[in-house]
Amino acid sequence: MVIKHRWRMMLGLVLLWSASALITGFFVVQAYQGARGIEAKRQIKSRVFALRSEIAELRTERTALERKVAMLRGPVLDGDLLDERVRAELGRVNKNDLVIFLKDAASSRTP
Repeated sequence: MVIKHRWRMMLGLVLLWSASALITGFFVVQAYQGARGIEAKRQIKSRVFALRSEIAELRTERTALERKVAMLRGPVLDGDLLDERVRAELGRVNKNDLVIFLKDAASSRTP
């Protein structure tokens, strides 16, 4: 009877330690690969960096466009810019102009 009691106690300890190891392993794996783990935070940080660089580019583009709009408004118009916009909208050129056709990226995507 004493032998059965020892085996039962040893088996209980082994089961307790293995269950503890499995639970700890589960939480370690979730801390690294889970939805809020280390790997997910790295991906979020890289996405934030990409979006911040994109917003910086868009801000510079916006300031350039605002500068052009400011030149077209107001009491004094920039003649060259106005001429450029009129020619782009109407598709007209002067007979003395040199025209260089560039393949537009937007038109190459649409069939």
